[in-house]
Amino acid sequence: MTKVDDLHHRKSLVGRSWLAAAGIAIAAAGLAAQQQPTFRSATHYVSVDVVVTGKDDVPVRDLTKDDFEITENGRRQTIADFAFVSIPLGNRVVDVDAPPAPSSDIGSNASTPRSSRAIVIFVDDSSLTDVMFCQGCPDVIVALKKALTRFLETLSPDDQVALVWQGRSDISQDFTNDIPRLIEAVNSRRAALGMQPMGPRWRPRVDSLKFAVAALAGSAYARRAIVFVGARACNPVPTPRPSFEDVECRDLYDRARKANVPIYALDPRVNPPGGDDTLAELALNTGGLHFMQQSNPLWAIDRIVADNGSFYTLGFYPDPLVRDGKYHDMTVTVKRPGLRVRARDRYLADTATPAKSTPNRDMTKALAAGLDDPSLPIRAFVAPLAPALRGNTRTLVTIEVGYQLPEGGATVLEDEIRVGILALSPDAKVKASFQRPITFTGTWKPTARGTFVINETIDLPADEMTLRVGVTSRSLGRTGTTHVPLDVPNFRKTDVQLSPIVIGSTVHAVDASVGLDALRGLVPFQPTTTRTFAATDRLRVFARVYWGSSDTRVTADVQVDGKSMHRDALTVRTPAPGRREATVDAVLPLGDLSAGQHVLSVIVETEKGKRAVKSVPFAVEKGVS
Repeated sequence: MTKVDDLHHRKSLVGRSWLAAAGIAIAAAGLAAQQQPTFRSATHYVSVDVVVTGKDDVPVRDLTKDDFEITENGRRQTIADFAFVSIPLGNRVVDVDAPPAPSSDIGSNASTPRSSRAIVIFVDDSSLTDVMFCQGCPDVIVALKKALTRFLETLSPDDQVALVWQGRSDISQDFTNDIPRLIEAVNSRRAALGMQPMGPRWRPRVDSLKFAVAALAGSAYARRAIVFVGARACNPVPTPRPSFEDVECRDLYDRARKANVPIYALDPRVNPPGGDDTLAELALNTGGLHFMQQSNPLWAIDRIVADNGSFYTLGFYPDPLVRDGKYHDMTVTVKRPGLRVRARDRYLADTATPAKSTPNRDMTKALAAGLDDPSLPIRAFVAPLAPALRGNTRTLVTIEVGYQLPEGGATVLEDEIRVGILALSPDAKVKASFQRPITFTGTWKPTARGTFVINETIDLPADEMTLRVGVTSRSLGRTGTTHVPLDVPNFRKTDVQLSPIVIGSTVHAVDASVGLDALRGLVPFQPTTTRTFAATDRLRVFARVYWGSSDTRVTADVQVDGKSMHRDALTVRTPAPGRREATVDAVLPLGDLSAGQHVLSVIVETEKGKRAVKSVPFAVEKGVS
């Protein structure tokens, strides 16, 4: 394992990671991949999202390209691109009190739809529990539950959402659209609102908001926003001699405006006594809206989501083009009178001489970004599977890459693929990392399905962490990144422990697999990153069991939706005195399952009644092949 050079990682926004060679000749596959957007450099092209509201801040939806005007230093710019994006309020049923469904075990950077947004819900638990601002605190937990649930109900399934508990990075949730993970974060509210640290609290609040702004700034999402949920924000009081807090707060506002990240402010309590002007100041200085002393905070949440669901996207090429690496002021206006326009007021020009770069540094920068890069489609499956040296756990990383079919009927593939893996702990410390270049040379098969898989292994310490995975194609000039939350077990403990479930498919075969040697001794087949299968498919289900007790018999029950599909007494091995292990290996036909969502579970139990359970969601679609 080679440690990444020049690793400059930002502190994780939520604490869960973001806020992280061999020449192999293959007969490669042609993939009719979904066309991915090509993002132009900010030097040549400036994109801006614009919210236009009328009376009572209701979004205006009927403007045309000719209604807008963009000026830079008094010079009118030609609007090259124009679109109106309308995202209706979601109407999902979210029951945070129901037994949680299993979370997805696959990381994916699926292409970002125009209608999706990147939103950070930032809960300042310190101000909500502060005796100075938290009168009526017994109602805070109930109010937060209602507010956060309402957010999950009204947001789109395509939205990427991070839920941040300011004082508890370990129970916050990184960007995801996986509802079970977000529900788990909502249900951490009692732990988050527990004992708060003493001392000044504005500084960590402001610092965390800056990290959130930075994480959103580099994303490709047309609309990015932060929703600040709390009782008090920042307090930059102008004085003849500005205080340190004043300087830091104004710096936060400036960064948010430069990054085009509006901050919305919400006090979730019903009619709290008094009001704090710092919430209004936070929103007004960053282009958001503020809601305090509300008799119906749920209505305010609908307003916030709706405000981010009706916007215009405009793009222009600066004229004249100035490559000075500085921020340039610009103004967006509409010709129709009486309307309020909220949009970024500056953009960052590139420099005439690009910064020096290396493949290592480029990959490191990509892995450190807050949001996944969808430019190159990838899916990743990560499974801690076996004890390793120095108390670590040997972890399999399987990456499926979608490679665009060459234009013009080309048949030869020559490319260098760089793989990067970065493991970050809840406090944003790098626990393991490596990069590896792989040279692909071969001939495209006209009958190929169009996917190839890269297998890697990495030794990780037992801890909760996030694995960030990246793949760069030198020929395509694209990078794809994704992330997988991970709870790495210590298989040397005496308790019965079950590894993650590994799934193989008889239908979703890949055209080429790289790193098959990494699988040897861990998994007897190539895992699939697919979780939607045909009814004609047969799944191979594999897992490893470890324990240190005197039990010499263990059984495994493989279930789908609670119904047993395969039950077996496992063969027990004793690799060392006091240590026992076994493997679950079963084949499941799917023909009798209905189309739709299902849950696959593996339950192991020793003769003395010790149990361990793992579950993963999957789907069956009739006609999928």
